[in-house]
Amino acid sequence: MSVRVNDARLNAGAARGAALRVLGCMSGTSLDGIDIACADLQLHGDELFVGYRGLISVPFGEETHQRLLAVLPPASSGAQGICALHADLGHAYGAAFARARDELADGRADLAVLHGQTAYHWVDEKGTALGTLQLGNPAITAEALGIPVISDLRSRDIAAGGQGAPLVPMFDCLLLSGPAGTGTAGGRGSVRGAAGVVNLGGIANLTIVACGQVVAAYDLGPAGALMDPAAWRASAGAMRFDVSGEIARQRPSAPRPAAPARCRSVLRADAAAQHGPGAFQRRLPGLRTP
Repeated sequence: MSVRVNDARLNAGAARGAALRVLGCMSGTSLDGIDIACADLQLHGDELFVGYRGLISVPFGEETHQRLLAVLPPASSGAQGICALHADLGHAYGAAFARARDELADGRADLAVLHGQTAYHWVDEKGTALGTLQLGNPAITAEALGIPVISDLRSRDIAAGGQGAPLVPMFDCLLLSGPAGTGTAGGRGSVRGAAGVVNLGGIANLTIVACGQVVAAYDLGPAGALMDPAAWRASAGAMRFDVSGEIARQRPSAPRPAAPARCRSVLRADAAAQHGPGAFQRRLPGLRTP
């Protein structure tokens, strides 16, 4: 899948300085594959101009998909298996980045950003994040691409006392805020100078922005992490996810799970089939909900 659009503001501002062409990669807790977006970024004063160039999605092969499932709790995987998967994912990300560079970036990119595949997000009973582990060796990816690769995006926030999640509030703030110094953008979605956005990834999260500042941002609970296994079961293994909502339009809605969870690492593998109190191993203390 490939989509291409142009940003007139970026083109008009090209004379003000060279744009940085960036490839950004994400493979979420839904485990359906690798998504890579390409954008040209240009900073002019306090304003960041973004020229979106497109997106590609590369599904995980069945073997890789099963290996990823095998390392997630409650399963127990040895160091050798985790090390091998870490290296193999580095190669997979490198190949996907190379395809994105050629299809979306005219064969040239200045920088790549690699989140990696979350294998574990460690939160204690008090709701304090203590550590996080994303697989996919960035050194292998950088060697394949020949450009700098930014990685390990969550650890610094956890070290500083944060949760390391969600990652999107800074982008949401830039997207929802008006021009520098004018506060929150008006129009649809804004209420009395405030605006909010819900991101439905493997885990759903909410960001609320007011007066150009993030006033609230937190995980809501599982989205694709439960919906994708449900789609797989409903299609007898033919679909990794519900393409264009085809299954949802044909089937009645399932009952709501009993409680939200911060990440896939606390979900039982058969949660999507149970739709009840047994769908979650435990509720994470400190998870703020509306």
